Amino acid sequence: VIETIEAADVVVLLVDHDAFDLTRLGEYASIVYDAKNAMPDDTSAIVVTLGETVACVDTAVEEPPTR
Repeated sequence: VIETIEAADVVVLLVDHDAFDLTRLGEYASIVYDAKNAMPDDTSAIVVTLGETVACVDTAVEEPPTR
């Protein structure tokens, strides 16, 4: 499992569950998208939360895309 986490570009955390060792996940993942704001603060991974994603999109897009 550790090799899979290390090889992933991004780990997506959609459920805050006792079965996940979030501290250990943060040690081996490079980037964690945390939709539940459950990751501990003292992790070595880059953690992006749901609210941060909205803020990044709001500031990064100057005009809406056209289809």
